[in-house]
Amino acid sequence: MLLEELVQVARGEVEVDLLLKNAQLVNVFSGQIHPADVAVHQDRVVGFGEYRARQVVDLNGQYLCPGFIDGHMHLESSMLRVAEFAMVNVLSIVLFAMLGQFLLGSPVLALVFGVVGFFLPRLYVNLRKRRRLNQFNDQLGDTITLLANSLRSGFSIVQSMETVAQQLPPPIATEFHRVVQEIGLGLHYEQALGNMLRRVPSDDLDLMITAINIQGKVGGNLAEILDTIGHTIRERVRIKGEVRVLTAQQMISGYVLTGLPIILGIVLYMINQDYIGQMFTDPCGWIMLGTAALMVALGFLIIRKIVNIEV
Repeated sequence: MLLEELVQVARGEVEVDLLLKNAQLVNVFSGQIHPADVAVHQDRVVGFGEYRARQVVDLNGQYLCPGFIDGHMHLESSMLRVAEFAMVNVLSIVLFAMLGQFLLGSPVLALVFGVVGFFLPRLYVNLRKRRRLNQFNDQLGDTITLLANSLRSGFSIVQSMETVAQQLPPPIATEFHRVVQEIGLGLHYEQALGNMLRRVPSDDLDLMITAINIQGKVGGNLAEILDTIGHTIRERVRIKGEVRVLTAQQMISGYVLTGLPIILGIVLYMINQDYIGQMFTDPCGWIMLGTAALMVALGFLIIRKIVNIEV
């Protein structure tokens, strides 16, 4: 960064890239903790205090350690903040309502399309969350094997987790890297693992963390315990994959049976609006539509319950 640009930043003439509010800074020489707002520009700390920033992140009293800024900026650049999600949700409602009004010419169907636009971003977020959790569970078997082998080679549990963070791909490497960072900031490894479990609600991860915590209190050969748990988790993942393949046809049937009445109703409305329009103007039609929607939703939930086999 040039000196002139640094002076402009200090004067407030240039917006910094990131402002980390309510951070806790640790003096490595005295050990004292100082609260401060940290201004970051072009991946460098340029000052402390209030600055005009393109992006503001409230750390809520979290400690700021070396390497945190780069990882945090990378994380924030790939995440959708609450305000951005709310804006996307509003835009989705407006666009779908306008689409229903322009294509079908009915305020009622525009309202229905608006409701669909309201739930669509949430469905996308839930899908991404479920996909990330499945990726994490699929990687957990190999992670436990790597932990066990690292322990046999003489590494400590913290060094083994650092090896996982360096050797394996995301998302499991990201979570273990955060665990190692929290341990480096002074947290006990049990607390750091508990924080990871709150971020990733996985039953398999809970099993691994419980075994590590018990071994830390009563002793034992952690490598052999992890080998047994890893074998159990890998078998569970394999069986889940087989069940998913066997129930895929039933799941597709549920989606087809659920979407078919909606698509057929839209097609019939586009062909003959006067005929289908009576369903939205007559009270008897409202009752029929409500009953049909309730029965379709109930049938979809029953199909999901049948094919959702716990392993």
